[in-house]
Formats: sequence, structure tokens, C-alpha cells
Amino acid sequence: MSNATSSQSGLGETFPLNELMKRFAEEWAEHRRSSEHPVTRIASFNLIVVSPNQRVHELDEVLEGLRESHPARVIWIKSDESLNWEEATARLHLCTRCDCDQVCSEQIQITCGPQPERLASVVLPLIRSGLPTQLLWWKAGPPEGVLFDRLADRARLILLVDRDWKELAPRLPDLWEDSHRQEHAFVPLAWYEMLQARQSIAAAYGQKDIVLEFGSDSDLRARTSLIQMWVKTTVQGRDSLGGWKGEGLTMTEAQGDPDTIVLKWDDASQKLSPQSTLEAVRAALNKPRRDRVFARIVDHLRRRYS
Repeated sequence: MSNATSSQSGLGETFPLNELMKRFAEEWAEHRRSSEHPVTRIASFNLIVVSPNQRVHELDEVLEGLRESHPARVIWIKSDESLNWEEATARLHLCTRCDCDQVCSEQIQITCGPQPERLASVVLPLIRSGLPTQLLWWKAGPPEGVLFDRLADRARLILLVDRDWKELAPRLPDLWEDSHRQEHAFVPLAWYEMLQARQSIAAAYGQKDIVLEFGSDSDLRARTSLIQMWVKTTVQGRDSLGGWKGEGLTMTEAQGDPDTIVLKWDDASQKLSPQSTLEAVRAALNKPRRDRVFARIVDHLRRRYS
């Protein structure tokens, strides 16, 4: 067993998926046998992660960072369309604290082909009852389909990481307005990535007139588009020749990077950058519920796409 600072290489050997429950029981039994003290779990929630099998280095780092700050049972599904169901595999890792035998994080990693019904029947029994469940849908395709629906139904917070904001934005109102999911929060991770930027804008706006300058086509990017909608749904404004203008706040467009936001006041300026993906996920997990401020953005999107 490795300690809480171990890397993802601490995952055990790869084995056939149909051996998962047997191997998991054996892993816990071995951990208890090798300890001189009672072994307890201190995980506080279930985290289901769905991603492609390839190009997930950033996600790997996020889950590593969460071990120290948000102990959980992590069930990571890595989808690989090139695999048949019979080729599905799994790996396990129990993460123990350095100073005791408490298991603060469990990771169950499943690599499989696109068999949503069969996969859901494997994953759902792994969710620890009595603990809240959150879902991180990481570039795994549109938020729809059998697997998404069955996993999202078990989660309070559904974090959506999508490559294409144009595809995701029109889907959000239907997700929020589903009468069977009134307690579920479907939120793009970009909303939390721009948390510090929103705080900087709010602090400056409370003191003086400000200008927000966006790069061209910024409304096509999740981070900058969400900031624009947040401003429009928070500060009453009107269309003007130079862009959008509200009391004490103006938004304009300039040539440049569409992901760039510059906050200007008097003769000073500040470039607003997103916080790290890890910090954004942590911020979301700290408040896994519907956000009234974001609900106004969903309503704005509903009116835009209706």
C-alpha cells in the first residue's frame, strides 16, 4: 500500500473486468491483514469520472490532487471504442494516510468499450451507499444517452467538461428544467475555472467604473461566454454602439485571443486568468448544489436558444 502522496502509478495490476468485485474484496482483506490496527475508511463522497481512454494526463493530475483534499471513492471509467466488452479491464488502488491505517481514497479504474447498459450495471453497485455522489463528465461526448442518464440520476453535481461550448450551451436548459432532476446541478467546469475572475470583477465594480475587454469571437468559448452572461444577468444594461453597457460597467470586443479577458479601470488594467483545473474541481466539490447565480445564466441560455 502507498501513502496519500503516492502517484497514479500506485494503481495495481490490470486484470479482467469480470474479476473486479473479487479483486476488490481481496485488496481490502489484504490491507486489513497487513495492518496492526483497525482499518477504517474516511472517504466523504463517491466521485464517478467518465472520460476517453486517451489524452487524459490533465485529468490524471486532477484526481491525484483530489486525494489529499477530497478523500473519496473514485470510479473512473475510461471509454475506448476500439475495445470489445470481453477486453474490458480494471485496476485498483487504496490510498492510505501517512500517519495511520485509515484509507482516505479508493480508486477503481475501468477501461472498456462503449457498452453503456452493461457498464452501468457494473458501476452502480460500486457506489457506496450513504455517501453523496458526484459525476465528472470529462470530454466524454454529449451529456446524453443511457450511461449519462443512469449515472447522472445518482449524482447531485454533474460537472461537464466539453470541447465545444457551441454544442454544450444549448443543452443546459433542458438538463436544468427536467422535472425529474430538480435537485441536480449540471454545470460546466468553466464556471468554476472563472471563479477568481468573477471575484476580481465584482470587487472592482464595487469601487469604480470598469471596462471588460474580450478578444474576438469570445462568445464561442465557454469561459469568456459565461463571464459575459454573468455580467448581463447581474448588472442591468443596454446595447450600445461600442458593445454592452450597464451602470458603471462596459463590455467591449478587441482583436486578440478569444480566451482573454482584460479588466480596465482608470489608467490601470488586469488580465483575468482562469484558475487551475484542479482548483476549479475543488471549488465545485465544496458546494455541490444548484447555484442561483448560475440558474440565471441557464435562463438566459433558454431564452437565447428557444
